[in-house]
Amino acid sequence: MKSAEKEKQRMREWYLKNRDTHLAKTKERARIKRIENPRAKPTLLERFLKFIAFDEDGHWRWTGAKHSFGHGRLGRGDASNKVLLAHRVSYELFVGPIPDGLEIDHLCRIPSCCNPDHLEPVTHKVNCLRGVGSPAANARRTHCIRGHEFAGNNLHIGPDGKRYCRTCDALRGRRERAKIDA
Repeated sequence: MKSAEKEKQRMREWYLKNRDTHLAKTKERARIKRIENPRAKPTLLERFLKFIAFDEDGHWRWTGAKHSFGHGRLGRGDASNKVLLAHRVSYELFVGPIPDGLEIDHLCRIPSCCNPDHLEPVTHKVNCLRGVGSPAANARRTHCIRGHEFAGNNLHIGPDGKRYCRTCDALRGRRERAKIDA
């Protein structure tokens, strides 16, 4: 393992062991900083923690503004008026930068959850296949609509990448030929 990976693993283990204490100390430092300079602009971490509700199941529920899909939204805090997604902010604050080409998947399947332990960087394809939408449901199917198994010689993958049942294709071909002959 490379030294950078070892360091990242060490930091992750430390975080998992000390997360409650670390979070309490971070909040306290932010509170003291605000007392010392009340006109100071709140940091991203302070603004983020203001909208988090910790529940008994271990979820960090976002209580602020939400996107139409339920993901938390947080303003960047500068003049750009850009909006950040709360779960991405959480991952970057508590774990590290999101690798290029990856997106954050909610392992708990709760879009408003910002607990970094419930977030994982994955490819877009993996994120879609883990979901509950029609692409994920179709990918999990093992049999066609008539009950034929998608396996071995019965499986045909078309040019569009879709899986087709050879038995059903043969039945459909016979029906079409019978219509033409009649």
